[in-house]
Amino acid sequence: MVKEEEKEGLVNVEGIHPLTSFWVDIFEDGDDLIARAELPGMKKEDIEVSITDETIKICGEKKKEEEIDQKYYHKWERSFGSFCRVFTLPTKIQVDKVKSTLKDGVLELRMRKSKKEKNKEIKVKIE
Repeated sequence: MVKEEEKEGLVNVEGIHPLTSFWVDIFEDGDDLIARAELPGMKKEDIEVSITDETIKICGEKKKEEEIDQKYYHKWERSFGSFCRVFTLPTKIQVDKVKSTLKDGVLELRMRKSKKEKNKEIKVKIE
């Protein structure tokens, strides 16, 4: 029997909303910062990405393909609806030097790290 929350696409069997917990990797590659988000089944027209020099915001909507009467479902794990997540970047980036691709359900953002404000280490005098 499918739970009411699962029918509405609010949670999966692990109790997590799949769309708000899509998986993201953020790592450095030389002078670039790379973010990869798993968004299976998404089209680029349904994804919106906003970037500041310190954050990435990934939003979108996964639309239902067809309507099927819910009483005939034996298992309901796929979810549909709107999603949005914001990530704080570990270093500042050059907003005008961002490239993005969507291939095989993986959104990749390649961002050039800012040369102006590299992370500095300072000694703090304790008083």
